[in-house]
Amino acid sequence: MEGDFREILKAGSSEIGVELDDRQIAAMEEYKDALLHENEKYNLTGIKDTLGIAIKHFVDSLTLLLVEGLKECGSFIDVGTGAGFPGLVLAIMLPGAEGTLLDSVGKKVGFVNRTAAMLGLGNVKGVVGRAEDLAKDEAHRERYGLSVARGVSSVSASAEYCIPFLRKGGQFVAMKGPGVDAELEDGKAAAFALGAKITSVQRLDLPFAMGERNLVVAIKNSPTPARFPRRAGEAARRPITRK
Repeated sequence: MEGDFREILKAGSSEIGVELDDRQIAAMEEYKDALLHENEKYNLTGIKDTLGIAIKHFVDSLTLLLVEGLKECGSFIDVGTGAGFPGLVLAIMLPGAEGTLLDSVGKKVGFVNRTAAMLGLGNVKGVVGRAEDLAKDEAHRERYGLSVARGVSSVSASAEYCIPFLRKGGQFVAMKGPGVDAELEDGKAAAFALGAKITSVQRLDLPFAMGERNLVVAIKNSPTPARFPRRAGEAARRPITRK
């Protein structure tokens, strides 16, 4: 299916059980236009067709709203936000939640902040940096109700990047594709070491046969030990594993 972005977005979101109002749809279309314009200057996304952008970026980001209790997070951090997915979409959908969009690439964070300003999203800010460093900052450590990583790394590594940002009772969500089951045992071990517990894996197919999305959800139940996260690159090189 190829066609009008708004029609595809509305149909796709409805199929997963998320209804959008006209304001939200208009904001996402403006975001899409900015993404395609900026993408001509430097690579923000390899997906350039209307259907792919609508489903693989926007509707995929909206799947987070299916996680129980997520809408009441109050604050969130998107680790490895790239061009702003899912963080800017969350900011559109959850205007009452304060968001931080973290990425190590300055050009991507610049795009995120320009787009947020264009859309009038005063509830979100892009930050240049690494999770391993920002999670040691008292202004960010154990401050958020939601920490999310979309396709950043393994569940174990993503947990180490994300869970230190969560306050007690906060949720970590790893957005994963096919093959997530092979990562779950190590992911559970990592979550436990970081003060959290994986409570569910929500599985769904994206509309128009555009792929599989698995949402690995964990709840923070105790403070993360001070030694985590480890130095830059350690979580990827030596992920926490089941003994």
